[in-house]
Amino acid sequence: MVDRHKLTLGKTLGEGEFGSVMEGQLTQEDSVLRVAVKTMKIAICTRSEMEDFLREATCMKEFDHANVMRLLGVCLQTVESEGFPSPVVILPYMKHGDLHTYLLYSRLGDCPVVSDAKNTFC
Repeated sequence: MVDRHKLTLGKTLGEGEFGSVMEGQLTQEDSVLRVAVKTMKIAICTRSEMEDFLREATCMKEFDHANVMRLLGVCLQTVESEGFPSPVVILPYMKHGDLHTYLLYSRLGDCPVVSDAKNTFC
């Protein structure tokens, strides 16, 4: 769990039917980390969808591989219009967005593909 006061939300990066992804900053002991924050639209979600969202976060916290994005944390965000806290998932910020979009743009030639010895994205 991450203290909500250590997370600052910025612009919306993408929006879907069940939630959105926002840019954010996570304040740590000695630095500020640029992050992506995955949120849910609580007003339209069922209990089952909420449990799936949290189950995904629980599963992600177990990942420990150089080629798999790792979970940085989860916190509760209070949304005044919804009346109760909603969970948000904190992930590393990816300069070129999600993998699907990155691969699509790379295929179309809109994103320069740079690969180094560690096989990182551009």
